[in-house]
Amino acid sequence: MLLSGAQFIGVRMEKPQGTPITRGGGHFVRIGWRAAGYSVGKGIQTQYHAVRVLLFIMAVATAWFAIPFASETYFTLIAPQAGRFLPFLFDYPELVSLLIYLLTFFFGGLIYLLLVALVGKAMVRKLSPVDGGFGLVERLRRGAMSKWLSLLFLVAVMVTAAVMLEPLSSEQLFLMILLGYKLVEGLFFRYLSPGKSL
Repeated sequence: MLLSGAQFIGVRMEKPQGTPITRGGGHFVRIGWRAAGYSVGKGIQTQYHAVRVLLFIMAVATAWFAIPFASETYFTLIAPQAGRFLPFLFDYPELVSLLIYLLTFFFGGLIYLLLVALVGKAMVRKLSPVDGGFGLVERLRRGAMSKWLSLLFLVAVMVTAAVMLEPLSSEQLFLMILLGYKLVEGLFFRYLSPGKSL
C-alpha cells in the first residue's frame, strides 16, 4: 500500500472547515447609479476606467459643439419669431446663453452617467456585488470637496475670477456657478452634515 507524503512523515491532514473566500479578481470598482461595489479582474478594471475616460472626452467634445449650435439656433431662428410676442427674450442674451450652458451640462451629465452605468453593468453582469452601494446623499458626500485645502482653493479661484475677469461672460459665469455649487456642497458636508463615509 502506497502512503502519501504527509502520511509518511506523520502529519495529520484535516479537511478545511467553513466556506471558502471567493473573489472576482481582487480589484475593486464601483458601478451603476448606486455605485455598487464589485471585485473584478485587472482587465475589467482597466477597461472600465478607460471607457469612463473615453465617454467623458466624448461628452465634453459633444458639449463643445452642441452649445454654439444651440445658441446659434436660438438667436437666429427661435428668438426672432418668439420675440414678436415676448420681446424681453432679446434683452438678456447673456442670461439665455448661461441657461443653455446649464441645460447642456445637466442633461449631458445625465446621459454620461447613464452610459457609464450601462457599460459598467454589462461588464460585471456575471458577477455579484460585494456591497449594494450608497444612497444619493452618501454619494454626494463622497464627491464633495469638504477638506480645508479644497475649500480654500475654491474660494481663491472664485475671488480671482471675480476680480480679474470683470465683467463676466456667460461662459465664465457658468464656471463660477459650478465652483460656487462645489463650495456650498463642501461647506454643507463639512459643517452641517459631517457624517463619516465608509
